[in-house]
Amino acid sequence: VIFKAHGDRLFSDPFKAAYSPSQPRWLLRLTEAHSAVLINGHGHQYHDGHEGTNSSWASASVIDFRTGPGWMTVTSDATEAYALVLPDVVLVTRTLVFLKPDVLLLLDRVRLKAEAPVQLRFQVFNDDGKGIAAADGATFRIDRPLAGLRATLSSLGNVQASVGKLALPESEGVFPYVEAVSAASTQHEVLTATTAGPANGVHGALKITRESGAWRVTGEHAGQKVNVTIHSAQGAPAITIA
Repeated sequence: VIFKAHGDRLFSDPFKAAYSPSQPRWLLRLTEAHSAVLINGHGHQYHDGHEGTNSSWASASVIDFRTGPGWMTVTSDATEAYALVLPDVVLVTRTLVFLKPDVLLLLDRVRLKAEAPVQLRFQVFNDDGKGIAAADGATFRIDRPLAGLRATLSSLGNVQASVGKLALPESEGVFPYVEAVSAASTQHEVLTATTAGPANGVHGALKITRESGAWRVTGEHAGQKVNVTIHSAQGAPAITIA
């Protein structure tokens, strides 16, 4: 996912990936260099580059898409893409709830045959050296010169966020990211509730609760009231925006 607000990229994907797998920046083509899901540190299927940059076998499908006044929801199913290289994968989906203009919710669901941790990576745009990320427990922040993002995480199990950078020589650039780790399990659901605003702006508080098998996000940000319920299911979640 890429998220841009107030003139800056807050969740990014990298530019200028290499065309040859022998070059370090080939890494920028892989799942770990995107704002995406990793399972026990591994991404979905991608080729080794011996045929150049032809399409891989991996694909995802949008299984639900809805819009209304001031909001959008979408669910993407990438199960097959991950199962091509990770045989324990049963389900991998991502649901976005975008409350325009500044609230973005992400629900990532992963089902596995055997216990394993799941990582969510959020890439920070830093081509100009001005991308800043920080994490503290189940919260994190990303700051850019024009905009900032604040996020709260909640999970079925334990989830912790930290900051890292891609394993590339600094001569190739510095690529920071936030990584949220959901502890080893066969059933993962991680909800990331984010707010965006101008640089140095005030962010409202979003509260995440789990009630009767559903996620609920409430609060207020920049004068916008938030009251969203997400009933997670095997397919596309049912979403209520009050």
